[in-house]
Amino acid sequence: MRLFVANENLKSELGQSVLEVVVALAIFALIGAVMASTMIGNFDLLLRSEEFTRANFLSREGVKIGQYLAGRTWNNLVFTKSSFATNTENKVALSGEGSEEIIDSQYIRFLEFMPVWRSSSTKTRVGATSSDAYLDPHSYYFRSVVRWGEGERINSVVNDSLLTDWQSAVYAQGDWSGGGGQIIFLEKNKFDSDDSNIDFSVSGALKLKEISTSTFVGSGYLVSSAFFATNSVWSVLEWEEEILESCPECSVKIQIQTADDNSGAPSVWPVDWCGPKACDNIDYFATSSGEIIPANFNGKPWLRYRLLLGGNGSSTPVVKNIKIFFR
Repeated sequence: MRLFVANENLKSELGQSVLEVVVALAIFALIGAVMASTMIGNFDLLLRSEEFTRANFLSREGVKIGQYLAGRTWNNLVFTKSSFATNTENKVALSGEGSEEIIDSQYIRFLEFMPVWRSSSTKTRVGATSSDAYLDPHSYYFRSVVRWGEGERINSVVNDSLLTDWQSAVYAQGDWSGGGGQIIFLEKNKFDSDDSNIDFSVSGALKLKEISTSTFVGSGYLVSSAFFATNSVWSVLEWEEEILESCPECSVKIQIQTADDNSGAPSVWPVDWCGPKACDNIDYFATSSGEIIPANFNGKPWLRYRLLLGGNGSSTPVVKNIKIFFR
């Protein structure tokens, strides 16, 4: 009987030991799974952190490139979305509308350029639909975007900036009272020629000639002296004008020509006058708040403008200041 009891106790103790081992193994397995999951999560977090750091670096690099491009040739920022690359002249340039750059077979980078609208009264940024909004040709809202990942796990980093052409120099002419006969812009109150229908007698104003009391000629033009830009990079053309609401027929239009240099003077001027879209004597700049001078005019250091005024016989537009921005 004693031996039997001892065996029964032994079996009970063995059963408890096995159960304890099983429970312990289960606990260790659970702890191991948690630790493995934590380690995997930490590794994944570390990987994501490294990816984000790399993407943020690439995005910030894109901002620097955008600022560099804006500082070099403002009138080349003509795309809403573009990547950039080194061109045939070994200079960084935008690649073209809609282009993207693939980096390390993983990251996609592109730049976005968006127009800036400002209030004509306060000059602060406003929405495009604001009642006094005008398009600012001297500013772009700019973003450098980097994306990576696939499927539901698409990540992105965006760095933005406000680009301006503050580095541009400017030719400003607000006085033409010195008269014509000046081919190169030396004296600020003179110009090249006109058709005898422009009244330039008052300092700070150009208008149509008055042929009798409150009666003006219907149209007239004036050709400026030639302006010189050392780097042959033109930027923006703008002017100040006054047009009465009672004269919807009144207009101010400007056309330009560019020429190569010939020993410190303009070479032969082209036959046709140009607007922002074509050189056909018909196209013209018509937005007084400013329009960008297209990049195809770069490379020629001399520029002159032709101012065209139109009226209705009883009213005349008035031009007070004309500005040409360049690099």
